[in-house]
Amino acid sequence: LIGVCLLLFTKSNKKKDIGSILAGFAILMIGMDTMSGAVKPLAEIDGFKNLFLMFENPVLGVVAGAVLTAIIQSSSAMTGILISFSGAMPFRMAMFMILGSNIGTCVTALLSSIGTNANARRTAVIHLLFNCFGALLFLAPLWIWQHQIEDFIVLISGDNVSRQIANFHTLFKILIVAVFLPFINLLVKLSM
Repeated sequence: LIGVCLLLFTKSNKKKDIGSILAGFAILMIGMDTMSGAVKPLAEIDGFKNLFLMFENPVLGVVAGAVLTAIIQSSSAMTGILISFSGAMPFRMAMFMILGSNIGTCVTALLSSIGTNANARRTAVIHLLFNCFGALLFLAPLWIWQHQIEDFIVLISGDNVSRQIANFHTLFKILIVAVFLPFINLLVKLSM
């Protein structure tokens, strides 16, 4: 409401920009809430639960996360869906699907870069390289130490599986940024 008021009733471009940000963020949150509410009943259906349990293998979890996120074109939406299904699937499965969701979200950037200039295509490629390398870099340690990592996430999140999923996704993103920050120039060279 504040964002819409700033958009409609102010003359300052800076205030209109702030209004656009607030309105856009509100629409995003409403959309996430609506989508989470819409898919929540699916968690009660045994066939759907069994579908997610098929991805118990970590590699299949990463692939499933990538494919499902590529279809819906948003890792945030995929995280929201995983949170909605938190009662139907173990947290360790969600961890691997989150790795895959970071790869699948690159589809949006790659599609939007079609027919654009070279810098736009390079940006999409850097996004893909960053997320693929990040997922691959964390796949082996996550597979080997999944119980220790799960215990750490439970320690900082409590018993709430929804919070565990959200905190793992946030922690993963922070760690891959920290790991790849020194290699920015290498990613740029690879994108060339």
